[in-house]
Amino acid sequence: MKTYFTLFLLSAISTLSSAQNRTISIYQNSGASVVDIYSENLTKGTNLFSYENLVSGYNNQSFFVFVDESPAQFTFKEGADFNDFILSYKGETITVSERDGETYTGKLIDYLFGSYFIELSDKSVIYLNSNQSASVRFPNLHSGFSEKDQIQVLTTSKNTAEKSIRVSYESNAFNWEPIYTLVLAEDEKSASFQGLAKFTYRGSEQIESANVRFNYGNLNNSIANSYRPKPSYRNKMSSMAMLDAEPEMEQAVVSSETIGDNYEFVIEKPLKIEKNQIQHVVLFDINEVPVQKRYEYNLSSWNVKKANPAAIYSFDYNEKNGFKHPAASGKIDVLLYKNKDLRNLADSRIQNTSLGENVELNIGKAMDIDISETITASEQVTKKLSTASYKIEVKNDKKEKITIRLIKQIDRNTIITDSNKKFETDSSLKAIFTLEIRPGKSEVITLSTKTEYK
Repeated sequence: MKTYFTLFLLSAISTLSSAQNRTISIYQNSGASVVDIYSENLTKGTNLFSYENLVSGYNNQSFFVFVDESPAQFTFKEGADFNDFILSYKGETITVSERDGETYTGKLIDYLFGSYFIELSDKSVIYLNSNQSASVRFPNLHSGFSEKDQIQVLTTSKNTAEKSIRVSYESNAFNWEPIYTLVLAEDEKSASFQGLAKFTYRGSEQIESANVRFNYGNLNNSIANSYRPKPSYRNKMSSMAMLDAEPEMEQAVVSSETIGDNYEFVIEKPLKIEKNQIQHVVLFDINEVPVQKRYEYNLSSWNVKKANPAAIYSFDYNEKNGFKHPAASGKIDVLLYKNKDLRNLADSRIQNTSLGENVELNIGKAMDIDISETITASEQVTKKLSTASYKIEVKNDKKEKITIRLIKQIDRNTIITDSNKKFETDSSLKAIFTLEIRPGKSEVITLSTKTEYK
């Protein structure tokens, strides 16, 4: 579909160039910003032009128009609907053919509540309900008559000069989401990591070429839908029900930019977007990413007969491992090569991640590692002082050695007075025990605490 401006200079009408630079910044799960930029010679004096090629789903409260980066005066004009179309032929001759074969030709006096009021040649007036009529024949479509909504822009130029015209608005016909796949090698020490941008366009017109960006971060954006698709005058409804998936995926040339506190993936090559379409764009595809695996369990302060730790994979999201852009939050499918077969291991999620961060993926509980907790002693020494002793046993039923972290949350009034295993503490008052356990073996932690209130 060609995008164009129609220029009015006093009584003269000319058409601006159809050349354009269209940029669509798609927000993660919540619409898009559309910007069209033109370069055109404006004449000295007052210039009036209209812009019609609006992307579906636009919010008519979100328009901004700039001429050479200065705000321009504009109005939003709603396109004609079906009633407007019929009434534009008021006073002209139309022909109505009923289903029973009767045909009436006469002057259209009015169209009201679905009925045509027609003055016949003998000056008598009849009315025909549109539901009872088989067909209606109108004269040729009036010149300049349009069903499209449009923006009419008024600007003044001191001289004839080439100027930039920028039209921007928001549309809820778009959304995008990242889709990630982590494929672990059989030894679970490395993985390939692929990121796709899946974007959906629920528009009723084709976009021939657009510079597409995928915005992500903590954007607080809400786009109201003020767009109502209109049926065409040939009784063809805009198809909004079906979405056609793009079958092919290719590696896009991608860069990233900061937009305030957010980021944008920038697709270097303009894309053609078909109406009602789902497309996938490959953002990155990285191999041989080093992966670490561990198990983790948060200790309680009561008796636990049996529990299982979380299984966690982690890797460094940095340039050394091949990553070039920050990652948007989204779902990750975790798969594993096992006996030359690819198996689905788990679903996890990644949060908004900057370069240099460490990514941790919790894929669920390890059912072949058992943990028990027992309170072996507990005493209320005074009203403000109490002591307790604990025994924690970890059994590894796996066929390989494991590394497990056991985390004990300590409040500010409690200290660990004795332990048979070394531990580390962090700024959030956690005691962290790290154990390595051979296959089929168990390890036991015994510890004592003292709680004293000042």
